[in-house]
Amino acid sequence: MNWLAHLPNRSENRILSGAFGGFTNASFSMKEANRIKTATGQLPAIYGCDYSSGWLEKPYISDITETIDYSCNSDLISYWKSGGIPQISLHLANPASSIFGKNASHISNSEYEKILDLSTTEGKRLEAVLSKVAD
Repeated sequence: MNWLAHLPNRSENRILSGAFGGFTNASFSMKEANRIKTATGQLPAIYGCDYSSGWLEKPYISDITETIDYSCNSDLISYWKSGGIPQISLHLANPASSIFGKNASHISNSEYEKILDLSTTEGKRLEAVLSKVAD
């Protein structure tokens, strides 16, 4: 983070590279980072993982927090300790639905309003999933 904060003060031209390691549901690995290191001698500066692809493979999940999988954390912590910047992405299940899985529908404007209101069931679902991610 210090390196990024001081970019405006640097006179040399540099490139910050990144790569995606996959989704946490068994497809995440450090394989791409290691391939880049073998080819260039350096790990990518940023390496990413997606916490929530599990709902894509399952036809039905009743608890939205079950769609979050952060099993890539140990690899990303090791990567961070070696000087890398971990990146997390989320392809969240639809909190407006009571069924979380590949059959979930798109979100309407009125459903967005409910999702953003933490006093609604939909808002509580979003808050629960974001709390699990934050933990």
